[in-house]
Amino acid sequence: MVMNIISVLFGMLIAPRFARLEADFSLLKRRYLQALLLVVVLFLGIIGVVYWFPSQILWILGAKYGDLEDEVVLAVIGSSLNLLSGIIYALYSSRGWIINPFLYIAISISSTIIAMLVLDITTLYGVLLLNIAIAGVQVLTHYYYGLYKLYALKAES
Repeated sequence: MVMNIISVLFGMLIAPRFARLEADFSLLKRRYLQALLLVVVLFLGIIGVVYWFPSQILWILGAKYGDLEDEVVLAVIGSSLNLLSGIIYALYSSRGWIINPFLYIAISISSTIIAMLVLDITTLYGVLLLNIAIAGVQVLTHYYYGLYKLYALKAES
């Protein structure tokens, strides 16, 4: 729930301000990196709390989840990466920059297939690692596309 609140606040406060910034490369790059750093620090804090207190987090969920201490950490890491991917996308799409769908789909499908071949997805632990791998590729794809568009803006001016 905390991560959803961060996502909503980011979408309501940060992304619209980023969209209204003037088309100045250095300003946009600075704000892009600052916004991402802020979100990464928040998510690392959440992951840290879950890592250090998994029993207490699982206690809230109930006794049936008590033995899933490693898995709850992986689930939070995967959720954080998925939300980070969405936040990065919200930033650059707020400027009207849209990644080529064919490129994005090709990257998503190929990374999913590779991760499924490499990881043991017959266990919950393996599925959570698959989620982290796929979300990590999405984060990198969106991050580098945002930087690509920023540098394209610099080249235009």
